[in-house]
Amino acid sequence: MLRGLMVVVSSFWPDMQARGFRAAERPHPNGALVSDMAILRALDARAFEPAFQPIVSVDDRRVAGFEALARLRIDPTTRLGPERFLPVAEREGRLGDVASVMIRAATCALAGWMAAGASPLFVSINVAQVDVESAELAPLVAGAIAEAGLPAGALKIELTENHMLRDLDAASARLRDLRKAGAHVLLDDFGMGYSGLAWLSRLPLDGIKIDRFFIQAMENDQRAAAILRAILGLAREMGLNATAEGVETPAQMAQLRDLGCDFAQGYLFSRPLLWADA
Repeated sequence: MLRGLMVVVSSFWPDMQARGFRAAERPHPNGALVSDMAILRALDARAFEPAFQPIVSVDDRRVAGFEALARLRIDPTTRLGPERFLPVAEREGRLGDVASVMIRAATCALAGWMAAGASPLFVSINVAQVDVESAELAPLVAGAIAEAGLPAGALKIELTENHMLRDLDAASARLRDLRKAGAHVLLDDFGMGYSGLAWLSRLPLDGIKIDRFFIQAMENDQRAAAILRAILGLAREMGLNATAEGVETPAQMAQLRDLGCDFAQGYLFSRPLLWADA
């Protein structure tokens, strides 16, 4: 099922390759050359595909879950990453389509893995600011969880710290609705925005994902390591789980274990993986 995993080992992997997973190619290097018209056609077709990147437990390096990363299929050989297609989708008012397709695709995939014996697992999905502020997100999440038959907490919704939420009280209410719908809420890219600490104190969160900057810098920068240690301590005090993003070396993984980080994600374990419907 999974190709390219280096040190991630779980008992249910060996006989799963035939179930349709293959290593996802990187988003097309010439994505800038793809016309907006081609992107609009793909948006009209709702041609979104999730690419799944494993998230592992720092303690034992077992797969704990996946992040579902959005790709837009332009043609059989060209897929674009969000940095190229999201500006077009936002301009055309189509961001809601991205969330709708991705949430349903990811929960369906997760249900299939769990039915095959891969349990417990979770899948996380990053949503746009407009989704967080929409009253439609919680019913969408509740419906997807119910249709897939997933347990509470199996779907995690990631809110990027750089989002400029216009009304924190309203956002808090929306996030509480998400949690009532059975999802967990994570604050993504923590440490790089100006509002992270305020959000920790005011938003109903279940976990944080620490920006890759601190992971990449901690080996050679004592200040970055001190900040990372403080972030992890704060997460523990607040009862939040912590995921380190951008883990690329065994030394980083060892340091994260020493610091008591819960989960890790990055190229040390695997690039994103496509679920092909062959």
